[in-house]
Amino acid sequence: MSTYGGRPEDFIWDRSDPTNTIESTPYDVVDASTLLVIPTEYLLHPDGRPATAEDPLLTDSYGRYAFLTVNAVHAVKVRVTDSVGQTDWGPIPSIEAVQAAVDAAAGAWITSALLAAKGDLLTGTGPGTLTALTVGSDGQMLYADASTPSGLRWDTAPAGGSGGVSEPGILWVEDMPGADFTAKFRAAVTAATSVVWTVRPVIRWNTEVVQTLAVGATPIDLEDGIIISGGPINQSEFASSSHAQLTCSATQGVFRLKQGASVQTRDVVLHNISFQLANSSTDLFQQVTDGATGPILSYSHFHGISINGGKTHFVGRMLGCHWTGRGYSNNAYDTPFRFWGSDNHLWTNGFFLDSPNLADTEYLAIFENMTKSTVGIPYITGDGATPVRVNGGRDLRFVRAILEGQNSDVSPRPTPGADLWVAGGLVTLDSPWFFRAMQDPAATGRGDLGVIHQTGGDLTVISPTFAENAGETHNHIYSAGGVTRVVGRIKVLDYAGSSTSVPDMRAFKWATAGSGQVLFYGADPQTAPVMRYRVEKDGDSTKANNQSAGDDTVGTGTIALTLTVPAGKYKITGMMLYDAPTTEDIRFQVVSTGGSGKVLFDGLATGATGSATSVNRAPAALAAATLVGGVGAGTEVACPLKGTITVTTNPVRIQWAQGATGATGAILHSGSWFELERVPA
Repeated sequence: MSTYGGRPEDFIWDRSDPTNTIESTPYDVVDASTLLVIPTEYLLHPDGRPATAEDPLLTDSYGRYAFLTVNAVHAVKVRVTDSVGQTDWGPIPSIEAVQAAVDAAAGAWITSALLAAKGDLLTGTGPGTLTALTVGSDGQMLYADASTPSGLRWDTAPAGGSGGVSEPGILWVEDMPGADFTAKFRAAVTAATSVVWTVRPVIRWNTEVVQTLAVGATPIDLEDGIIISGGPINQSEFASSSHAQLTCSATQGVFRLKQGASVQTRDVVLHNISFQLANSSTDLFQQVTDGATGPILSYSHFHGISINGGKTHFVGRMLGCHWTGRGYSNNAYDTPFRFWGSDNHLWTNGFFLDSPNLADTEYLAIFENMTKSTVGIPYITGDGATPVRVNGGRDLRFVRAILEGQNSDVSPRPTPGADLWVAGGLVTLDSPWFFRAMQDPAATGRGDLGVIHQTGGDLTVISPTFAENAGETHNHIYSAGGVTRVVGRIKVLDYAGSSTSVPDMRAFKWATAGSGQVLFYGADPQTAPVMRYRVEKDGDSTKANNQSAGDDTVGTGTIALTLTVPAGKYKITGMMLYDAPTTEDIRFQVVSTGGSGKVLFDGLATGATGSATSVNRAPAALAAATLVGGVGAGTEVACPLKGTITVTTNPVRIQWAQGATGATGAILHSGSWFELERVPA
């Protein structure tokens, strides 16, 4: 039985007596062997004040001792009942028993001794048991693994970085394993596509420095859903803060689509990257030249992409792709873009395209066979090469395209040939702007004959603007096959590098050959088409001691009175402005080899002596001269021209000479013109 000798340390509890029991407060069951006895003067109440007898959960019935369990987190009070029913509060009989209880429980205590090195982790091996997991190597990831004692393991990310996500949704290239940036980049691409992600991560890198991606003969294979981003800033050719650059070199293309006949690589995103291609043999994408069965880039999005240098920038098939954002392509050594495909929207926010490295015989963008697609707004500078060629497809639409040469004869240079060559397809140009083309057509080796040169297909041009320098004589549109339909107002502007451009500086000029047609429609598309050709002299020409009619010369200007038109029947109108001595007069004739018809030079009769009092109303056949009177040297006279002719062979030209030989000579003045308007045969 338990006895109490007056002092706490005299209290003896006979634990061998089976009739002795220990009771605790209802919320704890304790073993007497785990009780600690602590004088109350060494205790503090949970709120910080000293413990007192009024704290029943901290002290015995005498207010002198507290009873705490070794393994519990709070104090409990204990009541001891002996064999004869005596009940009292009492301490554990001996300190040795307390120490033994503490020693027995020590194995379950958490101590710093469990951790041997920086980075070690405590992990459970089962209910109520702990062990230390040694830290992994730099770059390793922590994985759940039920086969290990701790349930965890450190390991390298599969294929070089499935889990290198140092920020949510981002795979940093620098965090991937590999000896250099190229190896790390490959690891990031593999990691992003070889692991099943709830949301595909974005591959990014430190854009504060220009990184080098040298892939050699093994392109980086693009898989479905790959996202590669240079950051939040669009790239621009002339941007001062264009840091998201990759300097790339490759012999088989930097990137490659999934291979196989018409196999699609889907949902690729390239975002805000400036690709600097290191040499003239580097293709950004491995070329796909089989437009019928080659691999396809489908439902993908390029945004803010800029490409400089290299061989080609994209040659291949596209399906349902978008190319948006500010960007550019420059300095390619081969035609940078060749497209096949359908349902695409390319360069919709504007795109600069140029390359002084291409020959005059080449093109900057070739649309081999593009269907139901929109291109706009492109700004393409034909710095030697022709800006655009269309070979086929249907419903291909260019919106507000700017196709231009440079206003310089050195570098950057003007476009020697056409701005647009159409060989086939159903194509629409909506509000295009052309400038400085047809400056050396022979250099193209193709025989370009117009700013728009057509050999086939069906082309609709809506409200075009042709800006040019003074003295231009080339055709604006030439069709040798297919049909070109011109809708809305045509503007021909004097663009001499100032803000004072003069609208309609010269007549719009077009020509056809073979089966080619050029048709013109007003605001009402049902209006009958009108084909009209016009030429006007821009300088004076003089002929003296010559009464044999010959071709007009440019004289002090650059334009002579000659036109090239399709074969057919035409109404001819015009105005000859001249002066001639009364003794010499002047003669005019319209010439078109093999042609027929009659014309009237409705001018003064010969022998007029100083006033316009007598006129000549006699019509003349083609190549038959009409003598027209002069009223004196230095006095300008107007002679209207009208008639109907049939043209079989070009060109149609005005020939002229003196009426009678004389030393003073006759002058045909600037502003003289004639026009041919096609009429039903």
